[in-house]
Amino acid sequence: MSVSGNVINVSRPSLFDGEPSLKKRKLSNGKEEKVSTISNQSLSVSDRFLPNRQAMNQARIADAYLLKPPKTVYEQALMKALIPNYSSKTLLNRASEPFQISRELEPVWQMPREPFCSFNAEAGGRGSNDFYNHPLDWGRNIYFAIESAVWAVDLLKKGASILTSLPDDTMINSIKSSPDLEEIAIGSERSTLALFDLQAQKITLSHQVDLFDGKKAACLAWKKEGAELTVGLTGSIVHFDKRQERKAWEIPLEPGKATCSVDWNTSDILLGTGNDAEMLRIFDARLAEAEKPIYKLATKSAIKALKWNPSHPELLAVGTGTADKHLHLIDLDEKKSVCKENTGFQVCDLTWLDQDHFIVGAGYGSTKPEELSVWHYRKAIQGLKKEGTIAEIPGGRTLNLVKEPKKGGRSVKICSHCSKPDGTRQSVSVWEVKNREACDQYEKRRGRKSSSMKSWDVR
Repeated sequence: MSVSGNVINVSRPSLFDGEPSLKKRKLSNGKEEKVSTISNQSLSVSDRFLPNRQAMNQARIADAYLLKPPKTVYEQALMKALIPNYSSKTLLNRASEPFQISRELEPVWQMPREPFCSFNAEAGGRGSNDFYNHPLDWGRNIYFAIESAVWAVDLLKKGASILTSLPDDTMINSIKSSPDLEEIAIGSERSTLALFDLQAQKITLSHQVDLFDGKKAACLAWKKEGAELTVGLTGSIVHFDKRQERKAWEIPLEPGKATCSVDWNTSDILLGTGNDAEMLRIFDARLAEAEKPIYKLATKSAIKALKWNPSHPELLAVGTGTADKHLHLIDLDEKKSVCKENTGFQVCDLTWLDQDHFIVGAGYGSTKPEELSVWHYRKAIQGLKKEGTIAEIPGGRTLNLVKEPKKGGRSVKICSHCSKPDGTRQSVSVWEVKNREACDQYEKRRGRKSSSMKSWDVR
């Protein structure tokens, strides 16, 4: 290359210029060694924007240098890092074989074939088979309502006893433990709200949340501070403050339509509700006009299954009834349904296992004997995937699901309430769902081979 005035003259070497050549060099011990030489012209750049192909031909350069393989550990590591899959085809415009996954990834949550324990009641009582009711919850113990009585199930003793009952044979529609697990809220068919103190072992408050009888309190939701709770009634939603012993506000909904689900998110800001009018509503407590929903979703059937994600306060999982049979994921950041999936059965209830997985209770409509199933929300592609099911649960459809009130661990206990279609037989079953990854890490820390999943499988 030469420079004359403002003109730059560039010599263009041929494509075949600069081939590596071998020369013999005599060593001090009298032996000869072959040495590769590459001309400076071959490594020069012929043009600023049109590089010389020969200068990029790593295969030929590597062939020349590999005549004398690297001996030291550093040289070997350097060659492996620079050319990890070296062959004569390197950078010669030949596509490599596509990466193949040998097997599908195993589901994170593994479910058992049989329940941890089960309790049966031959006579379920009035209302126990009602799709809209929530007679099951898990606090200090498992609590289950049958007619006018609340039963406490002790897993250690594997027995059940009556905790309390309402007067005048008032049928209980819903129960909900307080966040501190010290009280149980009880909603009845006569629009009454009762608070049972577990330490005092008595009802400390009984309040008529609505003036009209016949508006049953089918669902309840506490705020996390434990002083306020929301009651879902027929035709309205009432927010109750136990400190003042009165209702703080009321939101009217479709007259005569049962409110069958209410749930506050983890920040106590967003309230999700579903009713028999096939309408999902989300309210924002921060707004001046809090009675106006910030999001609405019309479906083809009633919405009972409704739970906020424990790690993402703006993500809501929703399940619909027999006429729709869909799962919806609602993202309030985008204010839209990010994905939905047809389950093939009536979605009666659901609960989150972690931030990406939740378990669903099946009702009518399923062609297979599947009652519980684990679903995975894949946020990267905004999709839902069914990972596994449990078959042949005692009873008929799974009406209610609750999770043991603890965080994390190698396993999570899930309690299900199942009923036969005619309501003659009720069953409360406890299922221990194990986290495969947590179990494997625990076994590795213990220094032994993992065998915790042998009796657990997914179908």
